[in-house]
Amino acid sequence: MLNSKGRIKLSGDAGVWIQRAIEGINEAVLTHEIVSVAGNLLVQRDPSDCMIAATAIVNDMTLLTADDKLLQLPGLKTLANR
Repeated sequence: MLNSKGRIKLSGDAGVWIQRAIEGINEAVLTHEIVSVAGNLLVQRDPSDCMIAATAIVNDMTLLTADDKLLQLPGLKTLANR
């Protein structure tokens, strides 16, 4: 989407670029457990932030973020991107 709007420039086809970029990366699947945890988080601004934070919590991951609300969320391991 950003490529087609000219906001970023990718070399070649976007689909091919994405496939190369994610080689060797495991995707985190959105599960019922993640949705349940997300519903209990107190990040009021953005439901997407709740899903991202819940995914990190459930999968015992550290979230790299510059978002102050996420950095202060109890139970979420974070690394400040500043």
